[in-house]
Amino acid sequence: SEIALGTEKNILLSESYPVGAVKAYSKCGEDKEANFSYINSVLSPLLPIDTKSFVAIGGTATSIASILSGEKEYKKSVTHGFSIKTSELKALTDKLFEVGLSGRKEISSIGEKRAEIIASGAAILTVLAERLGAEEIVASESDNLYGYLKVFVK
Repeated sequence: SEIALGTEKNILLSESYPVGAVKAYSKCGEDKEANFSYINSVLSPLLPIDTKSFVAIGGTATSIASILSGEKEYKKSVTHGFSIKTSELKALTDKLFEVGLSGRKEISSIGEKRAEIIASGAAILTVLAERLGAEEIVASESDNLYGYLKVFVK
């Protein structure tokens, strides 16, 4: 997972951490406690930073936005810029582990392949939100390159 934090003018932190939804799921499976323990250990070098919100890119963030939006189908127009309250994320993460893989496969807006790893991905976002002190996460359909270009290319 790539983590970059900063202001509109400066990058304050740019680090890569060897954890992602696929890796966490392959190591920990459906075990919620094992997922959180593993993710916390990998992200332990990330010092707490007091930020109210951050932007998350990638399939986990946009899938969570899709689930929370209540849409039956995935729609980029809905997920891009969708605000995910940390309290909602924590509750959804608990639910995703609780219902198991068969229950996650019933969520039409994320698809069967994403259903396998979404709980682990949600756990990663939850740990990041807690470590950063964030009250919300904004889901983005854009990527790191877009963010870089937006800041540095005028």
